[in-house]
Order: sequence, then C-alpha cells, then structure tokens
Amino acid sequence: QHAPKGTSDYFIHQGHWIPQYEYVYNDRDNTRLVQHIVHLEYIDEEFPSLMDAYNLTVNLNAVGRQRERKPWNRKAACTVKNLTVETMKMIEDIFAKDFKLGEYQILSGRTS
Repeated sequence: QHAPKGTSDYFIHQGHWIPQYEYVYNDRDNTRLVQHIVHLEYIDEEFPSLMDAYNLTVNLNAVGRQRERKPWNRKAACTVKNLTVETMKMIEDIFAKDFKLGEYQILSGRTS
C-alpha cells in the first residue's frame, strides 16, 4: 500500500507509488478534476486527437527528439505478459481504486 497523504513517505520514489486517481479525482467526493485523460496504452491515438481538439500542433515524436532520447520501443517494453499472477494481484490490490475508476480489467483471474 502507498503511504497516505500528509506523511513524509507520500512522495517516496519520486511519487511513482501514488495512485493515478489522486491526480484525476477529488479525494473527498470522487468528483473528476480533469477533463481529458490520455492513457499510455492508447497514447498514439488519444494524444493526437486531444491536440486536434484544441487545434495544437504538438507532436510527441518531436518532443522526444528535443530531449535527445531514444524513442520508446513498445516491442522491447515490459508488458502484462511479463508479470506473474502474484505480481498482478499485488498491483491490483495497491491500485484497486485506479482499476475501478479507470474501468481497467482485472487480469490476474481474481473474481472477488
């Protein structure tokens, strides 16, 4: 489980353990705080559509070249296929609210 807000460990590991829903929803009443969400797994489709909606000419490939980084290679990336059922269950437990609010599928085979 991640550290609760207000504790000194909340931003441990540069905030990588903070559930994503905390960036999107109000903790008190679960109202959504942002209008658009771009999912990493659909970034190639969703990001250009978002830029088009606001008539912006931002291109993710151009941004990557400015930083002089190699482009992300999806074929070489770690995917859910690389995870054990035990690891999937751990992720699903820690980020249960992310799965629920983001309407993500539970892949560990858990039924409860």
